Amino acid sequence: MVKEIKYTKNKEIIELANQDRKALLNQVYQHYKGALYIVDSVARHTETGEQMVVYRSLDTGQQWVRPKDMFLDIIQKEEGYTFRFTKFQIGDFLR
Repeated sequence: MVKEIKYTKNKEIIELANQDRKALLNQVYQHYKGALYIVDSVARHTETGEQMVVYRSLDTGQQWVRPKDMFLDIIQKEEGYTFRFTKFQIGDFLR
């Protein structure tokens, strides 16, 4: 069971929480829409040098690439602000 995504109406709070976040290799993250992914690597774009996160769906095995800044980004929905991806703790399965 995936955990419920938490939102806040206060963007300043989530921006402070975002300052020390990193995309950690071999860690599972939950997308704000609910799906789970594992980070396979952090690579560099050959033309721009931009860091890219390579991650894989735990459901389908499909790999995806997204700019690191976007992977760690804060998004705004009707419910408020949240992280695009949140680190998923194995204990969340047990709740």
